[in-house]
Amino acid sequence: MIYLFDDNEFGQMSSNYGVDMLEELSNFPKLIKHINKVAKNEELDDMLKIATAIFIHASFSPSKLKDYICKKAEERHIPLVVFTGQEPTTIWDDKNPKIIRKIKKDRFYHYLIPFLKHCQEYPQESLEIRKLVFGKNYEVEKSLIIQDRLGLFLSFRTDIFNYESDFKISTQERKDLLELFFFLYPENYEIEFLNFHNRFKNQQTDARSFFIEIKNLVSTIIHIYE
Repeated sequence: MIYLFDDNEFGQMSSNYGVDMLEELSNFPKLIKHINKVAKNEELDDMLKIATAIFIHASFSPSKLKDYICKKAEERHIPLVVFTGQEPTTIWDDKNPKIIRKIKKDRFYHYLIPFLKHCQEYPQESLEIRKLVFGKNYEVEKSLIIQDRLGLFLSFRTDIFNYESDFKISTQERKDLLELFFFLYPENYEIEFLNFHNRFKNQQTDARSFFIEIKNLVSTIIHIYE
């Protein structure tokens, strides 16, 4: 059994991913179980005894419990995936190919259902988390979603666009833009983004022109990945 630890206090699993993720997961009752909260340590120990993999949100609370779950998964050589909304990169453990230290939450959920379908279709295969990570056309599809999202955002900034204030650190718009650069330059995306940032920080531009820049970035991503 795969155990998925992710808080759903505000119903985000049904509203944040384009589909009702809880409803989708209900199609695989013998493969995966969603855990919203852990009631007792004994319950957790029983899960770990039969777990074929652990998928856990980096902010699953309390943090000591999350750390304990990850530690036990490593000790028992259980495949472990930690997903987060903060990190655009996918970070593998240097020594253990069964562990993903960080993967972007949207990417994780984008590929989870196709991954479960594959596991269901080929039950004789051992569970391989690489098949969860390297899904088809993720970069292209996510880039187009970002383009649409930023296009809508910029359409409301036509007369008042200011790059520095509209794309401040910690805003969703800044995160979206940074993710495009990760797709384009996975090994040095921060440096490339900084060059882009400095260019627009030091020059005036309008919302329409800036959106053309975004579309050019997305076109390049499509060229690279298709």
